[in-house]
Amino acid sequence: MKKIFGLWLVPALLLAGGCNDEYNGYSLNKYWVDMATVENPDGEPYFYFNTDEGERMWVAATALRGYRPKEGQRIVANYTILYDAPKDSGYDYDVKLNAAYNVLTREIVALTEENDAQLGHDPLGVRDLWVGAHYLNVEFSYLGKNGRPDINLVRDGLKVDEAGKIHLELRYNSGLIYALPEPPTTQSDPVVFTRKGIASFDIGPLEIDGKESVTLVIHSLPAYGAEEETHEVIFTYGYNKALSGGAPRTFAIDEYSDME
Repeated sequence: MKKIFGLWLVPALLLAGGCNDEYNGYSLNKYWVDMATVENPDGEPYFYFNTDEGERMWVAATALRGYRPKEGQRIVANYTILYDAPKDSGYDYDVKLNAAYNVLTREIVALTEENDAQLGHDPLGVRDLWVGAHYLNVEFSYLGKNGRPDINLVRDGLKVDEAGKIHLELRYNSGLIYALPEPPTTQSDPVVFTRKGIASFDIGPLEIDGKESVTLVIHSLPAYGAEEETHEVIFTYGYNKALSGGAPRTFAIDEYSDME
């Protein structure tokens, strides 16, 4: 877990308790923010989530009325620990969910002649990129309209280099008829903003028999007319913790655009 104390991450009204409040030894004035995968096959407001640090949480209380994430949904969860889970319960902590951001959750798309144009070739800024559990997580920025962005991780089966690295492309289709970042030319054109978000792509199917890890080379287009960028990450099979290789990663939930 990554302990986060900066109150700028979520509105203060979502944080439980006063300065000296404690519940079963845990301060109700502290909270954590983690990437996680939801377990919620019945679409209930109380559910389990598994953090990328390998801990399983039960949402025993929530500040998000009506929030019912679907099974397998990736989220950034802001939560307060209430108490340790009962012995042999199969999970680690009972928590209160203070805030959550629905991460764009997708599988890898196989590139074909038929879907190449549909996948788009619009620029996508890669702000951060890391592996957690069996997901490639990408924090990105883009120019686009309201609604969920059409962003995909694409694999061309022919692209495996001599070192055994797997090459993947981040593709974005803005859905706009004019080339970004040109402004709209008529009142009927959609309003375009710079937006931020996070996507998680299931890379479990990329495991290769007989190996313990594989290097992924991620290609992206940062801007029109710019050179293509590449980003390398190592996918170690098994349970991959979300490691930043430096300072603990923080997530500004209120800065991200809605991915649903």
